[in-house]
Amino acid sequence: MKIEIKKWTNDEVLFSLDIENNSIKLTVEAAVKAGVSLSYANLYSANLVRANLVRANLVRANLYSANLYSANLYSANLYSANLVRANLYSANLDSANLDSANLVRANLVRANLDSANLYSANLDSANLNGAKYGDFTIKKLPIQISNIGYYVLIFETHMKIGCELHTHDEWKNFTNREIAEMDGKKALAFWKQYKSLLVGFCKTMEEKKIKKKESNNE
Repeated sequence: MKIEIKKWTNDEVLFSLDIENNSIKLTVEAAVKAGVSLSYANLYSANLVRANLVRANLVRANLYSANLYSANLYSANLYSANLVRANLYSANLDSANLDSANLVRANLVRANLDSANLYSANLDSANLNGAKYGDFTIKKLPIQISNIGYYVLIFETHMKIGCELHTHDEWKNFTNREIAEMDGKKALAFWKQYKSLLVGFCKTMEEKKIKKKESNNE
């Protein structure tokens, strides 16, 4: 059976595979293995359960409502991809590029997001419960802040500024010298300007965590 992968923009065929007992999963895996770019690919509602998509180029691909349960997307390029309502439960997104990806209402429960680039990703209403990021587990949506010099992600216990990920307490206690060692004068100037604001957001996340625990104990 022949299956074609087309662009969602103009129906241009990016890749096709004609084998017995074919499926969209086998076709996509074959394209990735062959090094074919699937940029702008139309994979709307595609069944890609446990697909091997390591280093796949899925820039601006349409993966709306796609089933990527336990898919291996290690180091995949998903820049500006449409992942609205996609099922990424337990998917491996280690080192994946999710810059500007649309993850509204996506299921990222227990997904591995270690070293993933979430810059400007839209995580509105996404389920990140149990997802791994760095050396901790995400329990709720982080606060995202951009356009202040560095991209900032604030989780319940950790904060990432640029490529630096540390606990809230570590950030609070860093000396000016330690901050400068991260990225020179730029980092120090940034920290002096925004420290109080960011530490305040960290406190807000911590307070929400405490209130949630108290509510669960009632």
